[in-house]
Amino acid sequence: MTTGAVTGLNMTLSVGGDILGGQRSVSVNFAQATIDVTSRDSSRKGEYLAGRRDVTIDFDALYIYTDIAKKVLVNHFTSASPATLTCIVTMPDGITYTGTGNLTSFTLNGPFEDALTASGSIQITDGITASAS
Repeated sequence: MTTGAVTGLNMTLSVGGDILGGQRSVSVNFAQATIDVTSRDSSRKGEYLAGRRDVTIDFDALYIYTDIAKKVLVNHFTSASPATLTCIVTMPDGITYTGTGNLTSFTLNGPFEDALTASGSIQITDGITASAS
């Protein structure tokens, strides 16, 4: 039994200094590319070097008309020259992941008999830093 497990309830995303309102889920995705350097000298085993590291943040939230963070996200796409977004993900234990990036997708979904939602993905462009609060 895992007694140290916690729910994701207190994991939050802030965009441009404001917490994204109505959050339902937040994901921080870390990916490490590899470079294949396998040769005939590899004894039939794959050999790889570490390559590029990518981080994306995905979110899903209720659409709240007065939410400042959502206005920042919408303005990112409607601006003629969008600036990078500063994002902070705060974990339940107080550790924060901070980075800047570009909004690569943003979806508003208005089903007939359900809540209006906003979801999207932010590609971190300068790496991400982790720190305790």
